[in-house]
Amino acid sequence: MKTFWLKSRKWMRDDLDGKLVEFRITYADAIAEGIGRFIMRGNGLELLAADIVVPHPKEYFDNYYHLPDCLFEKIEVHPDKTKADFRVYGLFDPGSE
Repeated sequence: MKTFWLKSRKWMRDDLDGKLVEFRITYADAIAEGIGRFIMRGNGLELLAADIVVPHPKEYFDNYYHLPDCLFEKIEVHPDKTKADFRVYGLFDPGSE
């Protein structure tokens, strides 16, 4: 599992950590979408790693979506707070690092 370390120009760790996020991530051969929670990690050097986790308690597993910089920069406040706190839509392009 690759960790994408990011230097945020827009968000702090506490802004996002544990918050609900609606997402739609387009991969080369698939689309992942739904509602999850941000899990934010820091490396102690002002860098962050942003993941979205979607739990599946009945199946005993969680899906993790690791956000590269191109998606991290697309995080925005969700206009409909009844759905989630934030949203992120975009193309997964790890080559943009």
